[in-house]
Amino acid sequence: MYPLNFEELFGEEHPIHNFRNVMNSLDFSEFNGNYKNEISGRPAFEPKRVMSAIFYSILLGNISMRELCRLSKVRAELIFLLGGEELEHSFLSRFRKLHIQEIQNLFIQTVFLGTESGMIDFETISIDGTKIKANANRSDMGKLEDFEDRYKKLKVLSKRKLKEWTKETDSERIDKHKKKLDKKKIALQEAISFLKKNKDRNRVHLYERDCGLQKKDGNFLIGYNAQGSVDYKSGMFLAQTVERGPTDVIYSIPMISLTEENRKKVWNESTNLPSTLNRLNQPVYLQDAGYASEANYKELKDIDLYCPDVSIARSLTNGSLSEDPPEKLLLGSKIKNIKFNYKINSDTFLCSGKRSLRFTKIVRINTREYKEYRTGRCGTCRYRGLCTGSKSKSILIREEFLNSGYSKLYKVKETPIEKIKGYYTWKMREKLSTESAKKIYSKRFPSIEGAFGVIKGVRKGYHFLLKGIHKVRLEWAERCIAYNIGKLSRFSMNAI
Repeated sequence: MYPLNFEELFGEEHPIHNFRNVMNSLDFSEFNGNYKNEISGRPAFEPKRVMSAIFYSILLGNISMRELCRLSKVRAELIFLLGGEELEHSFLSRFRKLHIQEIQNLFIQTVFLGTESGMIDFETISIDGTKIKANANRSDMGKLEDFEDRYKKLKVLSKRKLKEWTKETDSERIDKHKKKLDKKKIALQEAISFLKKNKDRNRVHLYERDCGLQKKDGNFLIGYNAQGSVDYKSGMFLAQTVERGPTDVIYSIPMISLTEENRKKVWNESTNLPSTLNRLNQPVYLQDAGYASEANYKELKDIDLYCPDVSIARSLTNGSLSEDPPEKLLLGSKIKNIKFNYKINSDTFLCSGKRSLRFTKIVRINTREYKEYRTGRCGTCRYRGLCTGSKSKSILIREEFLNSGYSKLYKVKETPIEKIKGYYTWKMREKLSTESAKKIYSKRFPSIEGAFGVIKGVRKGYHFLLKGIHKVRLEWAERCIAYNIGKLSRFSMNAI
């Protein structure tokens, strides 16, 4: 029998060679710190071999560690990477638990490699979130009253079943059923206690405390909100995490901060940056409408951000957003008065912004009566802030003055620009209305959505297998690291 020659088996064009070169570029010295010393503890496997098998398995479209153990015995690439050793699920479970932080730290190393190789330029960065199903049954998700009701019914059921089981002779079968009921009781008690202590949680899963209801494509799933930022040039992840909250808007600032932290870490610590990289350039950040809010716009006003609000997202995407939208502010305006012209035929006033104010009610002030005219369409008026800082405007007029040709003048308000409601939203709309902004924003979809599509679709990462947010973050980090390694090694299933 002749020993297997892997070099001849794979050939020069096989992706395993580039993959192995990338893995050899990563530093695994942190892993050794978790073992005591050469006498009392040492790694059963070289950490680099184990992680190589995990990442390569993910690139093949397998996220199951049990399936990886099976493939380690039959798949040539995995046998090659493991040096002929076979993996066991219990070992993999202990290994990932022991090195949970060290595995996640490998992510930033892939960002270093991507930057030093010239693939990452940090010029245009897209941020988005994707909903991924948790390892949890939907029927076990509930509110406090749901679990209390289920617990009462379970107690009644237990008493009835115990009476029935006393007539049976199979003691092992009875003990098995008792343990199952007791386990369910304990889970319900713990869930009830958890919801009573954590008033901020409206509902919780019976066995998976950290997951939540996530809205996806008009439906709800039990899962997590996986966040990521992707560099447009390379398509590589620059930052990633997993959160429980269903809405992206609260993660806009944290994700930009995390990406900036990684970017500055690369700038400050790398000793092999390409000369073409410009340290002075500030990156452009692209986010979809799910991250939009006035508070986020204000907080991120010094960041070059492109993020449409919901009302203009569709028109921006299909290219129909106006060059000069009505939201454009009259900054530095020399207007001194806002004029309201009375229309006797319709009993309405027409303001300078072409909004119609209609009669609403009679208002009595002291002994005099006034007619109130109001409009609620000030939200997109170009004079907003000069006339009113809110979304509506009302004026009071004595009835005897209402005749044809009557006009009412109001002095322009000196409202501080930051106190005008929706000011930063207007500024973002104005920024996005230009042709150059549309071209920049068009880079968002192919970069971030493409990355999510590969991980969840091609590589079957549409669900998590572990439970608890810390373990789920490990899973997501492994998938993002594998994705980056695939980019660095130019991995392609077509070449296998």
